[in-house]
Amino acid sequence: MNKSAVATWINIIILPIIVNYFINDRYYGSNGLSGIVFDYHVSALTVGLVVKLLDPVNLFIKLAINIKCIRNGFINAKYRKTSD
Repeated sequence: MNKSAVATWINIIILPIIVNYFINDRYYGSNGLSGIVFDYHVSALTVGLVVKLLDPVNLFIKLAINIKCIRNGFINAKYRKTSD
């Protein structure tokens, strides 16, 4: 709960002060605050989609489930008894 309270405090109090100091009444346009926010959202959406679509672990799991020989080898390797 303390981390959430600190994060909320930073978002509400500290970030507007920092943004107001660095932006200096440049809110609109490509170099202003609205342009920065737009660029941030576009890049976050693009990176999120790329990571979701090209996640190698997720792709391997899908292949292992859908291809029977890989699935059986994965199950055998996971549950193989070790000899003493």
